[in-house]
Amino acid sequence: MCNHAGIKPTVGNASLDRVKYVIDECKNAKIAAKDIVVLRLKENIQHLSDKKAELEKAMKNGLLSETNRKKVEAKISAVEERQREKNHLLSSEESAAFKAMVVRVAQNLIEPEYRLKGRQAGAGRPNILDEETMEMVVRTLESD
Repeated sequence: MCNHAGIKPTVGNASLDRVKYVIDECKNAKIAAKDIVVLRLKENIQHLSDKKAELEKAMKNGLLSETNRKKVEAKISAVEERQREKNHLLSSEESAAFKAMVVRVAQNLIEPEYRLKGRQAGAGRPNILDEETMEMVVRTLESD
């Protein structure tokens, strides 16, 4: 067989197939991550909207003292600000912050699949007892 640059064709084709598979998985993970981020942002906005409505309802009761009323107003303004930030983030999908969120989620989707494969065979906590000692302990326990 002729091999160019020291690479056997069968090994090269297998490696190429593996690279194509990983690229496809990364693309799919990025698409899924974008959908997940959008859904999370929408859920977060809805949660903030519910919280704002709950705080406004407490304000309308009229049972709050002046200091508590000011605290609730401050909470309402903070919730509104967070809601604006989330809406802005959701509307600007080309922003660096949105892209960073997508990348983090995509890495979390991809990483568990490859985490174990990336470790060396001997990596991890060393065994306290070797096999011979373990067999001796098992025989001792069984004989009792």
